[in-house]
Amino acid sequence: MSQQQQIHGQCLCGAVQVTATRSKPILRACHCDMCRRHTSSMFMSIPTEPGSITVTGPATSFRSSEWAERGFCGTCGSTLWYMT
Repeated sequence: MSQQQQIHGQCLCGAVQVTATRSKPILRACHCDMCRRHTSSMFMSIPTEPGSITVTGPATSFRSSEWAERGFCGTCGSTLWYMT
């Protein structure tokens, strides 16, 4: 049985706040060229429950491929999410 957990995050300047629900205690890492270009290293992520993400503040996103969108803070540029 999985246990859901509310998680919270923010960008470096604090202008964007993100909350989501996760139920799988999995940490994922991607080393593809696009993720390394985006973060200058591997990209680490935590899967969240569909429809559970709430974002407040000046967040924006960029469609980086046919299947992916990458979110970032419109003020400080911090990486916030990767979404398929």
